[in-house]
Amino acid sequence: LEAKLGGASEAQAALQTQIEAQEAARRQFAQVEQQFDREEARVLRESGSVLIRMVGMNFSSGQAVIHPDHFALLTKVKQAIALYPGAMVTIEGHTDAYGTDESNLKLSQERANAVAQYLLANSNLPAESVQAVGFGETRPIANNETKEGREKNRRIDVVITPAK
Repeated sequence: LEAKLGGASEAQAALQTQIEAQEAARRQFAQVEQQFDREEARVLRESGSVLIRMVGMNFSSGQAVIHPDHFALLTKVKQAIALYPGAMVTIEGHTDAYGTDESNLKLSQERANAVAQYLLANSNLPAESVQAVGFGETRPIANNETKEGREKNRRIDVVITPAK
C-alpha cells in the first residue's frame, strides 16, 4: 500500500509541476498579448509557440523595405521575444497572390530577412536563434481579390518557440 501511495504522490508532484509550468506559460503569453494594440498585432498560441501576426506592418507591393513608422512595432516585438530567454524565433515572410510563384517566394524571403536583420541589429539576440523563412503566397489570411485583402497578405509573422 505504501509503495502504491508513494507512486501516487510522485505522480501528484509531477502533475503539480506541469500545472505550474502551464500557468507560467499563460502569464508570459498574457504579457505579450498586452503589449500590442489590435491595430498592431494579433497574438496567438500555436502548438506551444507564440505567434505574433504583425497586422500593423504591411509592405508596399513588390517591396521588402521596413518603413520607419514600423520601428515602434518592431521594438514591441523585441520586448516580446525578450520575455522568452533562449527561445527560437522564426520570422515568416508572406506576399499577396500577384506576381509569379518564384518572385513571390523570393520577395517573401527578402521581407523575412529584412525583419530578421533589423531585430538582430537592434537587440542582443544570438544570430543562431533567429531564422527567416519566406512562404510566398502560400499562406494567405485574406482574400487576394480585394486591395485590402492583398495588403493583409503582405505581412510578417513572428513565431517564438520557447526553450524547453
